Amino acid sequence: MIGIGTLLRDPTFQINLLLWSLMGAPHDPEFNIKLTPVLRNWGYTLYAIEKSVNPPKVFEFVDAISPIISNLDSPAPDLWLKHDEDVVEPILELKSRGFSPNSNKSIQMIKIMTASADLSETLGGGNYRPGHVIMTTIAEDTEEMISTFDALKQKLQERNIASAPTAVMGLQKSETGVGFMSPRPDQLPLPLKKKLVNPVTILGISDIGMK
Repeated sequence: MIGIGTLLRDPTFQINLLLWSLMGAPHDPEFNIKLTPVLRNWGYTLYAIEKSVNPPKVFEFVDAISPIISNLDSPAPDLWLKHDEDVVEPILELKSRGFSPNSNKSIQMIKIMTASADLSETLGGGNYRPGHVIMTTIAEDTEEMISTFDALKQKLQERNIASAPTAVMGLQKSETGVGFMSPRPDQLPLPLKKKLVNPVTILGISDIGMK
């Protein structure tokens, strides 16, 4: 049997858990499994999977960020959500583990953070469209990712480069199944702040039986 720690770090399981939270599925009494679409219940819908987000093309941005990133191709974060009332659009990136500011993965995250500061560039122009970058990984690594985000934002601020707000969600086992938590819910978009003060279960299993 696959251990729950291994399962929570599996990229396929991670993205499926997020998709279940947006779409749900019928209760399966045979396996005592219940899926609760918490994000859908809170007003979120899936806009895109791995859609490229375009960084600013103005000279000032390119000149400022070139010492940090040499390749300015558009990143393609895992999920892009929209809310039925809130104008802020969450951009979700999933990772099996957290990472440090010195990791090669930080380059990708900087690209996502800067491209998500204003999503109107990707959406064909028009009015300002704020994004909010949410990193999702295992619960044990969430504090490390908050520190990484702080370091990356400091690096961008030193060069006067705009970036989207950031937050972290953790995947964890609970007594009732598997779901989300957030070590700093105050950093999340407004519709999620109060909802994730406490962990929530997405994949409910009567007898989870996993270690």
